[in-house]
Amino acid sequence: MLGEAGGVAGLPVAAWLVVRRLRGRAPQPGSIWFGDGVVDGVLFPVAALALALAARWGLREGCRWP
Repeated sequence: MLGEAGGVAGLPVAAWLVVRRLRGRAPQPGSIWFGDGVVDGVLFPVAALALALAARWGLREGCRWP
């Protein structure tokens, strides 16, 4: 259970890394996808939601009891 909580807590960090990697080092002001920073564009919450859904599916499939 503690590992699952840690995995869920790490989802925003993973989303930040994905968006940061896609955006590159230079900020892209005026970009709707990336915003002025990493977390203020549209792509960060979309990536976080996609990772959360993938984690939910993975935990549901991996935690089957006989």
